Amino acid sequence: MSSSSSDSPPTQTPKSERLEPAPSTFEQCIRQAQGAVEDAFEDGFNLVEVEFPPLQQDYLEDSGSSAYDVSSANVRLASRFAQSFAAEGKEVSILLPDEAELDQAADDEGGVEISKGVTLRTLRSSGKRTAATLDALFMSFVGRGTGVIEPIEGTDIYVALVFSCQELPDLQELNKLVPDAKIVFFNLRLDTLRGDLGLPAFPPKSLHYDFLSQIKPVYLLRTRAYSRTISKKPFLVNYQGAQFRVYPGEYQCLLDVGSRYKRVSNSPKRQSLGDFKDEITKALKLDEEEDNAVTSFFRKGFKNKTWWEEGGEEEKSTNWRS
Repeated sequence: MSSSSSDSPPTQTPKSERLEPAPSTFEQCIRQAQGAVEDAFEDGFNLVEVEFPPLQQDYLEDSGSSAYDVSSANVRLASRFAQSFAAEGKEVSILLPDEAELDQAADDEGGVEISKGVTLRTLRSSGKRTAATLDALFMSFVGRGTGVIEPIEGTDIYVALVFSCQELPDLQELNKLVPDAKIVFFNLRLDTLRGDLGLPAFPPKSLHYDFLSQIKPVYLLRTRAYSRTISKKPFLVNYQGAQFRVYPGEYQCLLDVGSRYKRVSNSPKRQSLGDFKDEITKALKLDEEEDNAVTSFFRKGFKNKTWWEEGGEEEKSTNWRS
């Protein structure tokens, strides 16, 4: 059957309006993250965040889980993530915070060269070897190394892994030295690290205002579990959900309904954790008759946003919110 010349091809939904389904495997996470980062780079964003659970959620929540296992899993996932960029001829440096972490990862992977175009690297030499004073040696033990930060020649994309809060200034220094450098903050749990800013022996809160605020969340699968008491059986309800985003699509609030995630809302702006919790709690439709102003206050408390979520004029950029 021939078609009329007036027929037009079906229009495609713009990427920014697409709402990707939540992944069910790590391979899907990697593919979605690769596409999101590529789109963000094309749109001119050089500092991007990729965040998803590196292991099964029940293991991560187990008190016996090992930091080494989490780190090893992230190295493997980052290596697979980097493959698509290396296949395009890009040189990818997977960054570890110091030589000790680099040596461990290299032992696990059989060397620093993972594959053609993908290499394990560090920005600084070991502070314990170069520390000139006792104060400098102490700072190296708490994660603030003393070596000089040097960009890695020939690198097209940096993928930063397992950096602690005290080590984030190294990435800020890299950004200052090479403002156009493409840096992927890979499973660093930046929101958790932000919570330590301003504490004794930690970087100041200005690190968020000046640097972390510039990082664009382009792939986000952040899971949270909650519980709520109700006035009838079963009296205590446990539930969980996920904040999900594949750039340039919107942020989605997903409720875990057992075998799948159900989208309950979406927004062009990143929601605070308090607002996210409200959205998925509302979707449960539990004890709606009790949700008056008084009970709502006691459930949420006086304040349900963190200091960095409240924001303000001090932020150098709103990238981290959009």
